[in-house]
Formats: sequence, C-alpha cells, structure tokens
Amino acid sequence: MVAPLNQRFCLQGDRKNFSINFRVNRKDRAAYFGKTKINDEIAESIRERYMMGTQPKKYIYGQYGVGKTHTLFNIKYKLEESAEAKATTDYQVKCCFIDAEFKERTNYNYLHAQMMEALTLEKIKEVIDEYLARNAGPALEEKLRNDFGDANIARAIRALGFAGEPITLWKWLCGGSLSAAELTSYNLTKNMDTISEMYRVLVGIMRLFVNKGIYYLFLLDEMEGLINIRNRDCRASFHDALRKLADDDNGVVGFIVSIYALQEDEIPDFVFTEDIQTRLNKANIHHLEYLAHDDDVRQFLKDLLALVIDETKRKDKERQGHIPANLEYYPLTDEAIDEFVNLAIGAPTASLPRNFISALNEGAVHAARRDSYVIDTEDLTAAQAIFTEDLF
Repeated sequence: MVAPLNQRFCLQGDRKNFSINFRVNRKDRAAYFGKTKINDEIAESIRERYMMGTQPKKYIYGQYGVGKTHTLFNIKYKLEESAEAKATTDYQVKCCFIDAEFKERTNYNYLHAQMMEALTLEKIKEVIDEYLARNAGPALEEKLRNDFGDANIARAIRALGFAGEPITLWKWLCGGSLSAAELTSYNLTKNMDTISEMYRVLVGIMRLFVNKGIYYLFLLDEMEGLINIRNRDCRASFHDALRKLADDDNGVVGFIVSIYALQEDEIPDFVFTEDIQTRLNKANIHHLEYLAHDDDVRQFLKDLLALVIDETKRKDKERQGHIPANLEYYPLTDEAIDEFVNLAIGAPTASLPRNFISALNEGAVHAARRDSYVIDTEDLTAAQAIFTEDLF
C-alpha cells in the first residue's frame, strides 16, 4: 500500500498535500510566497493611512490564480492577527471579507447591504446604544441630524437604539424597502433609494466605530463579477458609490477592491473612470504580476515548502537513508527544481501560484506511485501539462 503524501513527504501536522487554505488556517494566512515586496508595500501603506488617521482605499488586479485572494487574507492576518497588530494600542483593525455576486440588474444597494451585514446588526446596535447614551438630552435630535446628515436616517438610528425588535429598521438601513405602514410606524417619510443616503448611513455608523479606535476594512473580492451588470442605472449606482467612497471626504470607510484583469483597461470601466482613479491615486492601484522569472519561482517554492514541511520528520527520513541530505527544495531533487523552474518560466502566462501548487501535488502523487520519497524530473510530466494548458 502506498504511504499517504503526509507521511512520505514529511508534511506538517494534518496536511494531506502541498495545498494551502488561508481561509481557515491561520499559519497559511500568515505566510506569503514569492513576491513579498509588493505585499509588504501594500500592508505598510495601509498602516501609514491609519497612522495619519485616514483610511486605505485600494484596487488590486491581476490574472486568475496570481494570488489576489491570498493577498487579501495575508493583509487581514497582518492587520488583525500578527504580533505587530496585537501590539498596536492606538487603534484596532477589523477586516470584513466580502465575496460579491453580481447579476444583470444588481445595483449598489446589494453591496451596501453586504457591507452592513458584514459589520453585523449586533455590533452596530451596540455602538449606536453607546452613542445615544453618551448624547442623551435635549440636544440629541440636532446632533443626530448633524452627524448623519439626514432626518430620516437620524430617526432610524435613534429608533434602532430603542427598538426591542430592530429587524424592520435594520432592513431599511441596509437599503431594503418597507411598506407604507412600516414607514409610518417609525416616522420615516420614504425608503432609502439614493446613493447619497446609503453613503451617509455607512459613513455615519463607521464614524462611531472610528471614534472608539476601531477601523473596519472591507476586502471586496471577485469584483470582476461587476461585468455581469448590464443595466445602465445599476452601473451608474456603483460608479457614484465608489466615487464617493474613494473621495477624501470619506475619512472612515476603508476598502480594497480585488478584481480579475490582465491590465488596467480590462477593469470594468464604470468603476474605473478617471474621476475614481484620481480620487484613489495611482499609488493605490496595484497590479499583481505573474511569477515569470527564475528567482520568483524559486522563492515561491522555498517559502511554500518552509511552511508545509516538518523539519523534524525530514531529518528522521535523512537518518533512515530514505532521502538525500541537504536538498535545498526538498522534496524536489536538485534536477527536479531546475526542471520545474524551466517549465514555469517557459509558460509565463501560466506561471501562477495556483499552478505551482497543483504541479507540486501531481508530482508528489507520481513519485509516491513509484515508491519514491523525493520528486524527481520523471515525476513532472503532469506539471508540463499544467503549465502548458493555460497558454491556450
């Protein structure tokens, strides 16, 4: 019987193969493979924004499989879970990850609701209760209108704080429609149906969190789905919202938009117009490129293997004579790493992290079938197919 990959190739803990799962595994979120420079630059620029009391607003784009989602989760780790994040006492960052789905007539109300739900009713109600208690008195009504910029929103915020059953008000604040009777019961004159109103709700609530030193950062992944939107008014709603959010007037809502595009002109034009770009600033638009150079591929594999290989198990296998000593890219032989790199850089548009991991797993399976404890050149036939198929 063939030994599982975990035992054969000295994998850490309960890892079954060389794949990573940064959504559930903290160690995988903490690691970043290959081009660490751009990732470090993004994270550092975000910290700089917070130091200045402003919010990060960024777009990142690149090919499928280049590492956009991993980048978002690594940023989440650095800002929330790392030792540096825990040592920061001036503020606390909470990242809200949103996988959005868009249809032909999806408008911005949908994304507004997603962001509100990511904050959660419980957390919002808690911060509103504190705000209302702190400002209780005859001047409360005026303060609500000043802080939220709209009489209806002010009424809804106040009512949410006092409501025993807040679901109806929550629906309204998330951009949902209420019946005439429901509106009347809360003294609301209309449903919230403009971008400006939704913007005021989100900014007003986020300001309450910021005043407590809590910075929420929305990580908006898979935003290339915006191309599914065909309705002109719906597209305009996203343009208007992102323009407002990107503007300097918004000092409390931070966001990173992650989007599939090979180059800037492939980003859906209605969320990448000149007025949005100038508000973002070119320095906040990041292109994640292929790992198309020899050093890039080697560094990625070195970083990945350092994460997944158990060095104690490896040393035991060396003492038992199962594997050669001092392989730099164990379990790849010296010849295999050279072959792997050549396959990757020979197909630059397929030289992607996702493909590296797939090729490594396929090579490991082939090696296991021939009862080898290392991956050699003969095991990379499947890798050749993986790096070739993305070319067409």
